[in-house]
Amino acid sequence: MSPEQRVCVVGTGHIGLPLAAVLADAGFEVTGYDTNDDLITRINTTGRVDFLEEGLEDLLRRHLHRGLTLTSAAPTGQDAYIITVGTPLERGGDRPNLRLIQSAVQKLAPGFGDDPLVILRSTVSIGTSRRIVLPEIRRRTERFGLAFCPERTIEGRAIPEMRSLPQIIGGLDERSADRAEALFRRITERIVRVSSLEAA
Repeated sequence: MSPEQRVCVVGTGHIGLPLAAVLADAGFEVTGYDTNDDLITRINTTGRVDFLEEGLEDLLRRHLHRGLTLTSAAPTGQDAYIITVGTPLERGGDRPNLRLIQSAVQKLAPGFGDDPLVILRSTVSIGTSRRIVLPEIRRRTERFGLAFCPERTIEGRAIPEMRSLPQIIGGLDERSADRAEALFRRITERIVRVSSLEAA
């Protein structure tokens, strides 16, 4: 069993909310964190989302306010933080805007507990984990894990695909990769370990 039991999914949109629901269904204690207070309030109140995702509302009915908590306040002391925030293209260009990822880590870092595992799952350019995420983590703690585990699902089919597609895992070091693998093995048995953050 993964030692990571309390998991924060950062960003509760098309990618993050289905992941949070699947993790809750796998028995994790999940907090979905999003800075959009209106979105969080609406889902908490109605249990419904404004996009079509096969099986999501059923999982929300089973786990919301039980194993799954949604909040717009940065949670503290989580075992793992999975970052799924959007990376829209820069205006007038073809480069992703990484400021939202940096901002997310900055907001979460003050609440890091002992030895957090940080997993970047957003669609980013090679080097983002090491150049953007790693320095922000190191400003707050010396003991941590860091992995890049890319999201590869199609919107609308994310939940069944999370459970069936191989999960690619690249860690900052072997211990980070081991921890990320143990976490994702509770969702899918199909794991592909690669040699580094950049390879993933």
